[in-house]
Amino acid sequence: MITLRNLHKFYGEVCALKGISLDIQPGDRVVIQGASGSGKTTLLRLIAGLELLDKGEILLDGNIASTPGWASPPFSRKVGMVFQRNALWPHLTVSQNILFAMNGVSREEKAIRLEELIHWMEIENLLRRFPAQLSGGEARRVALARAVASLPRRLLLDEPFTSLDFSLKSRLLDLLLAFISKHQITTLYVTHDLDEAFKAGGRLIILEKGELVA
Repeated sequence: MITLRNLHKFYGEVCALKGISLDIQPGDRVVIQGASGSGKTTLLRLIAGLELLDKGEILLDGNIASTPGWASPPFSRKVGMVFQRNALWPHLTVSQNILFAMNGVSREEKAIRLEELIHWMEIENLLRRFPAQLSGGEARRVALARAVASLPRRLLLDEPFTSLDFSLKSRLLDLLLAFISKHQITTLYVTHDLDEAFKAGGRLIILEKGELVA
């Protein structure tokens, strides 16, 4: 469960988030829609532990994860993340990038999980390539596979299909939704595209100038 209580975040004199409160149940899919600058990315970064709150608190599974000036580290939050940049390790192959996310998993389980992921994202022919050898769509597939390789309890997606053409975006979204439904992963999906928000399904919330308006 993700619990957000009266979240405020300032950048200088600019208030990026103003009193956000929200309860997200395990396995829920929440789509966050809003224009550029509405606070969507800031909200995800706070939940991930990449930014510090100025006011309010975040609880994960009932435990305090963030308060003003303090946040538990991202690696302890059981969160998978895909932001607008793929951020793949350039010196690792595709298979190594995915396996790197499976810390603490047995060798046998890694092999089983890697097999599932490469078939799910249809990247069987990419495993020995390095990120610089991938197209934009291929890199996005690998980033998605890496984000869920640890089977996180929570998945945060910030405009995950930006710059992809419509047909590829639609295909990858279908693959993603099937995987998170199968594994019951709590998902927050950020997009500025209302059509994409409706296709992603689940609970829709709208941010406007840092405030929750719907």
